[in-house]
Amino acid sequence: MTPTVERFDPIEAAAFFSPASAPDSPLGLDDWERQLLRPDHPFLRVGAFRALAVFHGDSLAARVVAAIDPRQSAGSVPVGTIGFVAHRGDARALRSAISAAEAWLAESGAGLIRCPVQLSTWFGHRLTLGPIGAPPQFFMEPAPTPGLVEALTDLGYVPGHRATSHLVENSRPIADGRRSLQRIVAEGFCDRPIDLGHLSDELEAIHRIASAAFPGSWGFHPLSLDEFMALYAPIARRCDPELTRIIQNPMGEAVGFTFAYEDSAPASPGGEQVYITHRRWFVLKSIAVLPEATRHGIGPALVARGGVCVGRPIANVRIDPFPTSARASQLTERCDDDRPGREVGTVHVIGANVAPPPDGSSGLPTGDIGRLDERGQLWLMGRASNVAPGPLFPAEVEPVVPAVLPWVADAALIVVHRGGATRTILAVEPAVRLPTRQDAKRARAEIVALIASRGWPISEVALLARLPRDRRSGSKVDYPRLARLLGSTRRHW
Repeated sequence: MTPTVERFDPIEAAAFFSPASAPDSPLGLDDWERQLLRPDHPFLRVGAFRALAVFHGDSLAARVVAAIDPRQSAGSVPVGTIGFVAHRGDARALRSAISAAEAWLAESGAGLIRCPVQLSTWFGHRLTLGPIGAPPQFFMEPAPTPGLVEALTDLGYVPGHRATSHLVENSRPIADGRRSLQRIVAEGFCDRPIDLGHLSDELEAIHRIASAAFPGSWGFHPLSLDEFMALYAPIARRCDPELTRIIQNPMGEAVGFTFAYEDSAPASPGGEQVYITHRRWFVLKSIAVLPEATRHGIGPALVARGGVCVGRPIANVRIDPFPTSARASQLTERCDDDRPGREVGTVHVIGANVAPPPDGSSGLPTGDIGRLDERGQLWLMGRASNVAPGPLFPAEVEPVVPAVLPWVADAALIVVHRGGATRTILAVEPAVRLPTRQDAKRARAEIVALIASRGWPISEVALLARLPRDRRSGSKVDYPRLARLLGSTRRHW
């Protein structure tokens, strides 16, 4: 039987591939594909596509979608794409569908064709070479399409670009990246989670960064903001904000982002794919930084925006002003630049299920010092018990020391009250061994010089082989245990 080919425009394709027309068809479109091919998609304001279907009698045997966009080119050669490939195992029907797509693209002016690409490289555009039948190794990785490699080879296609995905045990890159993060924070940059409550603003900033960072990448072409929103808004609403991060410069402008998600893998190969989440692993899908931000040469400075950003607090969080002083006022001004000032204060939680403290004040004090920035996001400055006279907040000191002194692994500011005296101690954990007294003396001298250059009111320095860690997390400094350790020993300097 000779196969027949039919061509559908966007409106016809939406009707033909709708769930109602073929609810059980294995060649129907999934929900994500329908979103990309809907007749009102912003892509169609610039580009065009046609769905090509091959039939054996009344039976659908294969389908593809051909698209052309004047923004896509290889030099001066217009590029067309073929994607959304599916077939019933009939190699002849698959080749017929691809050939019909090529004919339409040639009519539309394409001089180069890429396959498989779903509309453009902003969407799905990779082909896994095998093994056929194996499930994807990572969540959102493409699954091999049986027969597609052979069909493309028979039709004269050659590999145009190769991409790899690397499986890396994540503790090493996280440890290596930690020092870089400390350094940029010390320079006044802010690392924060994406704010899903202001998703449109966040996506607009990410679109601006991606549009400036990705030119020169294989297959790149500019994407309008409307197209970008249509692509990423559904994904972003389901993402984990802690894994999709925004980097802001000291002026509060977004200059970089990462898009990552927890990895899920098929629990059972074959049949229906059921995904389970491996919380130990995550997939780093995209990372981009504005070109001008990658060339920043400014030296480490005080934490201009001070603290660790934990996002927008719920309604029942209150910031009470910390005891005022000239130093607190200076910090408030520095944190908010020329924007409306925000007080640094103690963090309280208020709610019907929160018992009021014995002193009769409203809200339960968390023991943390924090501030609200101009966007209403909460920044933690450290524990109230470790605020040194001045005041000097832990977040002003702890990220700066490892950033300025590469041989430092970690630092902790601790305040010890004993015998009527107050001792402000900077505890430092070296990243390298200090085998001799002379090495330790030089290290201590570098720390003392840093303290003097910053004007920090710190009275003592303690070098410890390892800072005590909270047993519950294994990573946070155990400040009460550190205070007991240093408070029971002689003075350090």
